[in-house]
Amino acid sequence: MSAGLRMDLILRNVKLRPAMAGLDGSFSQYVAFLQGMDTGSRLHGPGLLEEFPEWLAARTGYGANLPWWSLILIVVFPGWDASRPAGTMSAAEEEAAVDGLFQLLAEFLGIGLEKLEQ
Repeated sequence: MSAGLRMDLILRNVKLRPAMAGLDGSFSQYVAFLQGMDTGSRLHGPGLLEEFPEWLAARTGYGANLPWWSLILIVVFPGWDASRPAGTMSAAEEEAAVDGLFQLLAEFLGIGLEKLEQ
């Protein structure tokens, strides 16, 4: 990833002001945004989410063959049915999923969570 990109600032801004990035603030929209960031970052080296699925798999005890967003839902909602579409979440589940997504991402990237909430 380019040394000029401050991932903590990008993630904080998109979390606090999702509409600025054309997002509606839903879990699935954040997943799509992060997938795009990962794909774009792979043009210049390791992707933003390089080894993230393996890291999540180690936390959950599930295989890294599940998509990383399913693994996040399993961490946030123990017993989550990985075949359940994310778009079927209630508003409270959406909020918890988004909070869990950013908490886990901050932990993985070594970014203090407080930097994403200022």
